Amino acid sequence: MSELNNVSVHEEKSVTSVRSSQYDYTWEINNYSVWSTMVGGAQYSPVFPSGQDEPIQWQLKFEPKSSQKPAFASLFVELVVPILKEDEKFHAGCEITLENVDGTTILEKSFKSDNGWNQGWGWSSLIECEALHQAVMPEDKLIIRC
Repeated sequence: MSELNNVSVHEEKSVTSVRSSQYDYTWEINNYSVWSTMVGGAQYSPVFPSGQDEPIQWQLKFEPKSSQKPAFASLFVELVVPILKEDEKFHAGCEITLENVDGTTILEKSFKSDNGWNQGWGWSSLIECEALHQAVMPEDKLIIRC
């Protein structure tokens, strides 16, 4: 409390902080053309954090043939363990890049979400299967960056 001309003035101070986290994850799939024809259904990447020393864990769910549109591949970013209650919101953003072994970008997508994040986010028709097969050749390696 300070005094101004012998008058007491009450002072208050509030601080608001926002924590931001950025993390880059790379998933490489060798022999993509063989792998994509042999696997059935959704395939999951290893689990990765949302940032260094962050407890929130994510994984990519990739379908070489989308269960909704088989002519397309699908890709989703999912929480490993739901962390929210029904009425809570989670703000997140993600940039997804598909590349070939030379680092050439095949496709780039991004999103930001202010919705509940208990499920995940993604694209059921990310890219046509045939276009993806052609784009990864001749090295036959798909690189997914998140």
